[in-house]
Amino acid sequence: VEGAEPHAFPTIPLINQLPVELLSNVIVLWAAVDEEAPWMAASVCRHWRHVALGCPRAWSNVVLLLKRPEDIATLMEDEVPPRGKRRPFDLSLERSKDVELSLRIEADTNYPFLVTKLVDYCNLLKEHTHRIKHFALLVEMLPVAETVISGLPSMSLDYLRVCVAQPRLPRNWRNEHVVAAPPEGETLWHLGTSAHVGKTMIFEGCTPFASVAQMTDIVTLDISKVHL
Repeated sequence: VEGAEPHAFPTIPLINQLPVELLSNVIVLWAAVDEEAPWMAASVCRHWRHVALGCPRAWSNVVLLLKRPEDIATLMEDEVPPRGKRRPFDLSLERSKDVELSLRIEADTNYPFLVTKLVDYCNLLKEHTHRIKHFALLVEMLPVAETVISGLPSMSLDYLRVCVAQPRLPRNWRNEHVVAAPPEGETLWHLGTSAHVGKTMIFEGCTPFASVAQMTDIVTLDISKVHL
């Protein structure tokens, strides 16, 4: 403002004068509704980066997106907007330290080398599965869901959601692109044998292995969009 004294305005933004604990809570609440929050917070300034990196809970909502949007894929690396950049999955796990995790995996069947990538990520997740309490798996085909579920150690979850957009296996995918021959129908056979259990279990476009329904720890079981 013209004519104002230099000392009339603080040299440090007011929000940066908040105690670190409060700013950490702001970032955690932001991260609860926006998966990009910790990454964006860490790029605001040096102070915010220090706070974000020192707050494991801000990194506890881990998202793996194996998608290739055309509008992003056609851009040069330096043209990709901040929210469109691929985030290092292993770095999210590392920065979350030892806190409980919420994991969401979304995968499109047209993603290059999808099954191979999923197997690699499952191997990376194995040492962290004991921390995962919320798990959502959103895929297009049942064999892809089977690949993930069979590739992870047993998990005791508070919340499990598996969504299969196209339950029936297309002819061109039969006996291809999967680690093992895919099962016919809509049943997630590896779910029972892998002993993944959750208090709330939601299945869309697929059904759990029969023995899962007999597990006493389940509080809510929701099955939809299948032929029962």
